[in-house]
Amino acid sequence: MQHKKLSGILVESVILSHEVLALVIGFGININQQVFHDDLKDAATSLTLSTSKTYDKDVIYDALIDQFEKDYLAFKKDYKLTIDYCNKYHVLNGKKISYSDHHELKIAKVIKIQDDGTLLVIGDQQEIALSNKDISIVKV
Repeated sequence: MQHKKLSGILVESVILSHEVLALVIGFGININQQVFHDDLKDAATSLTLSTSKTYDKDVIYDALIDQFEKDYLAFKKDYKLTIDYCNKYHVLNGKKISYSDHHELKIAKVIKIQDDGTLLVIGDQQEIALSNKDISIVKV
């Protein structure tokens, strides 16, 4: 909203031999927050700040749970459609990230999320599949 961050998602995965064994997803939404810490005030917003309205958190929570259930059922039916959706809309599309390669910091450009949950990037003229433990975001 207004080129500011309204919400955030954190995904942690456990991958063994290119197989996703577990996936934990956490998210947060700035609903009625009116003041942000100095280091976030230029980058973050809330529904209240963006619309000048106050929201009932329970109504938003119920709508999120309903949508999550629909999305989860669609994921169970065909998880590749969910990956395609994420590839279309995720914030890292085409962005540069940093990753650790044997304790050496490297920079690469994000290509896509692969079907196994790894992030495909290109760096040093080669494609590399990264798991979330290898990745940190770099402002470019």
